[in-house]
Amino acid sequence: MENPLASKALLATDMQGSVLLRHARGNHNAIPYCAYGYTPLNPQQLLLGFNSIRIEPAGIYLLGNGYRAFHPILMRFGSPDTASPFNAGGINAYAYCQSDPVNRTDPDGHMIRRIRTLLGGRDPSPVPIANTAAPTLSSPDENIQSDFNSAQPAGLPHYFEGFKSPPP
Repeated sequence: MENPLASKALLATDMQGSVLLRHARGNHNAIPYCAYGYTPLNPQQLLLGFNSIRIEPAGIYLLGNGYRAFHPILMRFGSPDTASPFNAGGINAYAYCQSDPVNRTDPDGHMIRRIRTLLGGRDPSPVPIANTAAPTLSSPDENIQSDFNSAQPAGLPHYFEGFKSPPP
């Protein structure tokens, strides 16, 4: 008969529920993750993983009670979101958290939430799609010049002083 205390562990989590530390029988095991939930540990060793979701033996997370499989190595879902494109799911139907897992979460694979919502913020609505158009520059030479000069520490010569783009 197996000892019921042998399989018990205390889990330390972050605000999203990702298990960061496992303490069992006097041993502490840190669990590292990349921003998209990949961990180099064997999935069989983890009870819960990234965002409190169980990682499958294949190394994927089944979000939304199996609605969508998320691949942390690919950093994408394996199937498209039914709310995409152009609706609440975003333009890219396969993207996880609109490619911003640090500031957003997608616990069910269907609706993106801002992290501040988890902290009691007043924004329960889906994240709006941002305008991805590149900003226009009024004078590229002036912007390049100011960027190079502002990046130099005080007291060092400005090697790019007077740098100008060749005429068109």
